[in-house]
Amino acid sequence: MREQFINGKISIGKRVKRGAYMQKSKSLPITEARLCFINIFTIPIPFYREGSLFHLDFLPSSPSEHISEAIIRSSLDRNGIYYERDHLIAQEITRKTDDPNRYSCWICDHSIEKWMENAVYAYKSLIKKENKEMKIEKTDTVLSVLKNQRIAIVFLNISLENTNADELIFIQQYYSAHRMNAVSNIYRALTGNEPIKDKIYYSVICEILDVDDEQKVPAKLVTKYPQLFYGILTSDEGWRNVPESCAENRLRNCWSTREYLRVHALGKRVLSFKMHHLDCFAKAQEYELNFKTAIGAERHPMKEGPSVTLAGLDHGPLLVLELASKTYYLLREVHKQFTNFLLIDPALIKLPRMLWLYWGNHNRIYSNIERLISQDGIAELDSLNSTIRTSMHLPEEYERLKAKLNQVEKTFSSKSGMVFSFFAIVLSLFSLMKIFIFK
Repeated sequence: MREQFINGKISIGKRVKRGAYMQKSKSLPITEARLCFINIFTIPIPFYREGSLFHLDFLPSSPSEHISEAIIRSSLDRNGIYYERDHLIAQEITRKTDDPNRYSCWICDHSIEKWMENAVYAYKSLIKKENKEMKIEKTDTVLSVLKNQRIAIVFLNISLENTNADELIFIQQYYSAHRMNAVSNIYRALTGNEPIKDKIYYSVICEILDVDDEQKVPAKLVTKYPQLFYGILTSDEGWRNVPESCAENRLRNCWSTREYLRVHALGKRVLSFKMHHLDCFAKAQEYELNFKTAIGAERHPMKEGPSVTLAGLDHGPLLVLELASKTYYLLREVHKQFTNFLLIDPALIKLPRMLWLYWGNHNRIYSNIERLISQDGIAELDSLNSTIRTSMHLPEEYERLKAKLNQVEKTFSSKSGMVFSFFAIVLSLFSLMKIFIFK
């Protein structure tokens, strides 16, 4: 059925009276919030190499194939994208990831500004009976490139004030439908190709910073407004119609170590709370600063507020979601390689060359997978990592990949008339990978 916004409320058709759903579920003014969309794609090696099986474009075979900062800057310049290396957000990402092979910079792309204008206009046309616009405080775009893996991550962060669940859901759905218009210029600049939706994987985190409610503790807020936060987490515009028990069930997959902090995960979506106006937050920040000073540890406190940091960056949810997203992306790309191989006419398979290609690349593929899924050693973040990975169904993706590998094995065996011992090695490697991913 078609839904319509009437006086800030959703109704379906003419059978439902105005305000009917507001009686079933509570509304909540959200004073501060931010959405961060994580877009991941690969920067292909700029020359053709025969026999792509078991060679992935984001796994260079030598350091000479690593993408340089000069190439990144030149590519951005040619496409009219302004960048700033020492921007606060880029500095914070670099510091938190501590990866020398990572290049991060703040970028300004006019196509993203145009995308935001279109999103605001589309929302205004949806609720044209109201004289109201989304109050977007600021948008920030950060490009982060893993130079040794040729993986590009584009963080598009949108900060909002005096918003509500319907606006946050609308932006998520609008981005899902029109994200190519937002990142196409960046994709074109770095890859030299026209954007294809299937080549860009994205995930999203929504962070709630403050609400206009007497209750501000995240755990109690979720209990009080289960349907509303279910709607934000799942991007479900019909959240008012969802049974409360169903909403509560979807919100069970959560992680928290502080009263002011809480993270919910479902699929490629994360809902995070960082209620920085609570007294306990201020006390925790003060104690942490004193503690770090006392032991002589370096600390670079960031100015609080949505105008500076990305959603979920301060306490780790954003980077954990990025790590899980990259792992999912890698498994999916390897799976595609195997699928493409199985589509090849067996008569066209040059078995000796395929064996040679595989033998020369499987160790490198495995080592890159291991590097990509490595942990930082912080027990609580490992727990959050497990929560998000489970929500993204990474165990199932691994099983699908292993099943596809068995098909490749059968194809090789039927072609050659013998079982090659290297497949046992492959299976053992994937067993080790399973331990690393799901321990």
